Amino acid sequence: MSNDENNYSRSSTNTFNNNLDITYNAPFLSGLRITASGAFDHTNNQNNTLTKNFPMYNYWTNELAGYNVDRNRYSESWSKSIRLYGRTQALYSKSIESHNMTAMIGAEVTKNKGQNISARRDFGDFFTHATINSGDASTATNSGSRSDIATAGYIGRVTYDYAGKYLIELMGRYDGTYVYAPGKRWGFFPSYSLGYRISEEKFIKDNLPWLNNLKLRWSDGYTGSVQGSAYAYLLAYSSSGNYVFNDGGQIQGFYNNSVAQTLLSWADIRMMDFGVDWDFFRSKFGGSFDIFKRVTSGISGKSSESIPDFYGVSLPNMNLNESENVGLDVSLTHRNTIGKFNYNVVFSGTYARYRTTYLESEKTKVYTSSMNYYTGHTEGRWSDARSLGTYKWSGGQFSGWEEINASPICYDNRTAQQQMLPGMYKIDDRNGDGIITSSDYYYTWSESNPPLQMGLMISANWKNFDLSMNFTGAALVNKQIMLSGPHGYGFFNNVNELYLDRWHLADGYTDPYDPTAEWIPGYWPALAVSGSAFNSYSHATYGSNQPYTVVNGSFIRLKGLNLGYSLPKNIVSKVGMSSARIVLSGTNLLTVCNELLKPYDPEGRGGEWIGGYPVIKNYTLGINVNF
Repeated sequence: MSNDENNYSRSSTNTFNNNLDITYNAPFLSGLRITASGAFDHTNNQNNTLTKNFPMYNYWTNELAGYNVDRNRYSESWSKSIRLYGRTQALYSKSIESHNMTAMIGAEVTKNKGQNISARRDFGDFFTHATINSGDASTATNSGSRSDIATAGYIGRVTYDYAGKYLIELMGRYDGTYVYAPGKRWGFFPSYSLGYRISEEKFIKDNLPWLNNLKLRWSDGYTGSVQGSAYAYLLAYSSSGNYVFNDGGQIQGFYNNSVAQTLLSWADIRMMDFGVDWDFFRSKFGGSFDIFKRVTSGISGKSSESIPDFYGVSLPNMNLNESENVGLDVSLTHRNTIGKFNYNVVFSGTYARYRTTYLESEKTKVYTSSMNYYTGHTEGRWSDARSLGTYKWSGGQFSGWEEINASPICYDNRTAQQQMLPGMYKIDDRNGDGIITSSDYYYTWSESNPPLQMGLMISANWKNFDLSMNFTGAALVNKQIMLSGPHGYGFFNNVNELYLDRWHLADGYTDPYDPTAEWIPGYWPALAVSGSAFNSYSHATYGSNQPYTVVNGSFIRLKGLNLGYSLPKNIVSKVGMSSARIVLSGTNLLTVCNELLKPYDPEGRGGEWIGGYPVIKNYTLGINVNF
């Protein structure tokens, strides 16, 4: 490489993928099929980066401002990954009159290995060649790592049905992972399901001919969840400085920073579900209903047993905690054809809750008051419902300085009323001590993630036109929009339009603390100046919840819309096309929600809006052509 090369960062990747699938239909036993599949993937990646130092100058003065780096620098890195996958199974099916049976056994194994290494050296003022050895050996740095991951599993399943009416399925999995200590790596997870198609009974067919399908089903079973860090069952040591002994030499010190997690294993997830499926009037109307419960036991946690302070490390994680999810799902469908007009409507809704049913850390936790217990205790409570401290109002807004100074309630125990401004709301002094603090909070439960979520899909077509719409929505949820910088209230020059209806000075250049200043009333409090109530988050002002900060977060949104027109085939065929369709589509076209949420995204995750890009409406016009 020449000495006049410029800075660069080059990357090259070589990938080698192989797949193999084999199917064998056994001639010696009718209904027996054996399959095997395998994969081998190999990837090599190499990166080369050259960074030469160059001067940087001040744009306005043309004076030297410095250099991008102190010295010329060259680095190389290399990584390799190998993935092996194998699966084999045998499936046997047999029918004798109205009796139908299948049996399957299988095995699966995966192995992933990875390795990487990197090196770097700096050069002096004279750069020679872009190779590691050409650099200054005293500046050499290098690093490397490797990984080795393996999983395996065995599965068996048996199904039986009689005349399509009575359905039984039995299944079991035996899974293993490299994560845990020997003796804890494998877990057995059985399950079963039962079904009864009542609509196949003769008395239903004879008396309710309009009922196409009615099925009851029940399932109960276990799956496993891998938790914890790999190789945590081994003792780990960390370096702890150098030590000098009698011979004068330095010795690297190490210490044991954790206790080996030899008892941790899989978390067991038990899923129970009862459901009903139905279709009637030639499947024009249909739906399903499910009620479910999911119990996760053996969740990783630390023992509540006390240990002496001089022990130096924390106790290892074990399978201690437990949680549950409960809820219901409903789906309703309707489809029909009226002449050349076809349409299909699908509604789905889910109501689900989660709570921790056992938490080991609660056994030794001490609550100094009933309020601390109310706000901090989580075991047995629906965790989506979080404790929310909020002030209540005792009247309207402060109309001016005379009313602020005459108030017997101190809104800031550090600066009396100096942090106040006209337009701030009057707070209820709940404990009657004359000072607004967190002790005056009223606590309530606020849902941060919607337990009720809904979706609606509508599609239709008429002649060459087609239309599809996708709606999404949520309910029983609150959002917090406290008056702080990330919410567009202060910090930045571009305040959200929502807050234009706020108390503000008639003359924007007047000192807001001038008692003779004229104020124009609004719904929101005034913007506080730098260093005042807003920036210091003083009590009872912008940094705390008040009635206007907790907003109903329910919403319905038109998530997507597609309108298409397919050109007649007798036209497109003349230009050598088999089909052509013009499409107009849009996303996030309409949102119905509380007006206070319009500047934000009610679909956003979490209970408090803490910043994020506004919702964008997209419109697309295109054409799809096939030849």
